[in-house]
Amino acid sequence: MNSVTLIGRIGHDLELKTTQSGKSVVSFNLAVSRGFGKTDEVDWIRVTVWEKTAENLVAYQGKGDQIAVTGRLQTREYVDKEDKKRIQTVVVAGFVEFLSGGKTRQQKEVQGDALTELIGEAEDEDMPF
Repeated sequence: MNSVTLIGRIGHDLELKTTQSGKSVVSFNLAVSRGFGKTDEVDWIRVTVWEKTAENLVAYQGKGDQIAVTGRLQTREYVDKEDKKRIQTVVVAGFVEFLSGGKTRQQKEVQGDALTELIGEAEDEDMPF
């Protein structure tokens, strides 16, 4: 069985890309804390998210937001710029859960402030219900 579940924080701003075949993809580093005692060590895990899940992640989450990722490990080989053979292991996410407010909360707060400015502070007797 090849299954992994991680909870961590997005390590950098997310950038949605599109493959030549038209599929949406985002790759990023996830900071996962080991949380042992006073010395809190962090592992940086490479995560790749595809299609609608990737689009939603970029739309509603960003650097520093906490997410849970469930997926599978995938290893690939490649040759770097110095012609050295490299092996990279990534988590290919099948499911992503948003654990912090992210962009959604910030946008709602801004929209709420703008709405309050537009309508002003209404009195209870002004309400039709």
